[in-house]
Amino acid sequence: MHEGIYESLVTQALSRRLSTLEEIERSFRTVDEADQPQVLARHIAHVMERALTDATDTVARVRLVNDVLRRLSEPDQGLDGQVQQLTRLASISRPGVASIGDTRPTTPLSDAALLTNAHGEPSLGAELRAELDTADHVDLLCAFVKWHGIRVLEPELRRLCERGV
Repeated sequence: MHEGIYESLVTQALSRRLSTLEEIERSFRTVDEADQPQVLARHIAHVMERALTDATDTVARVRLVNDVLRRLSEPDQGLDGQVQQLTRLASISRPGVASIGDTRPTTPLSDAALLTNAHGEPSLGAELRAELDTADHVDLLCAFVKWHGIRVLEPELRRLCERGV
């Protein structure tokens, strides 16, 4: 292991690795009880991701997930044999009913992202337009707004109004 700062949960494997290090000062901090669920869940997520990556096929992955959920007494959160995600619910299009579009942001909804408008990265404008098209509630806080920035979002903001958002 290299010198530096860490936020690694002390596991049995890490303890073994630390015991082999000589002339290295170690610092530990007890995880605050309020933070423990998040810290432990993040640890399990990393371990589970490795196990799922090592699994050879979809059937093995589904079996692994369902086994873990049974052990957690959450069998109704198990998978039905396929690995798929619900991506949209929308009213059936008919006169007088504005339906949400099928446009999706590039960044998954479950991920936090820093949008920098860098070359090859998703643009802030495109991500905002995609998010606004499917939003059911919008809170917008901006440090500064230019007229051009609002004009870029005008069609999406109008559709939000038409849908009563």
